[in-house]
Amino acid sequence: MLKIEERRLKVTFTKSGAGNFTPRTALPKVWCDKLNITQEEREIAVKLKLNPLSHVVKDKRIVLIDDSIVRGTTSRNLIQNLRNAGAKEIHMRITAPPVKYSCYYGIDTPSRKNLIAASMSIEEIKELIGADSLAFISIEGMTEAARIGGDKLCKACFDGLYPVDPCLV
Repeated sequence: MLKIEERRLKVTFTKSGAGNFTPRTALPKVWCDKLNITQEEREIAVKLKLNPLSHVVKDKRIVLIDDSIVRGTTSRNLIQNLRNAGAKEIHMRITAPPVKYSCYYGIDTPSRKNLIAASMSIEEIKELIGADSLAFISIEGMTEAARIGGDKLCKACFDGLYPVDPCLV
């Protein structure tokens, strides 16, 4: 497993701050409207928005940090683009647990069939997106990091335990 102190380039990938570049990253910070677009439109948007700079990533070991993997489209395309730009290794770290259940409270996940973690193991996801390694924070780790009581934090998209019956939403 890659130790964080061994990394050569850290890339944070956000959905906020459209058009903002930071000097230490190889990619712009990206905003992507997840609502009301088709899968084909999402894939085209990802390809247009994620263009790594070859002279920055060539021969580097990259630790790619993202907030979640929902469908896998963005991660798969981003990793492929980084490999095409010459990245030596790509290790992905996700700051949320695997999204296994539909969210009826804000994330555009109307069906579990669209959620990559609902039907695949972490190892299978790693292979599908093309990462050298993949790790997610645990539900317990996320709850601790949030610094609020676990009973006050909705974790339904991770554990399937909905605080309000989804049929009532």
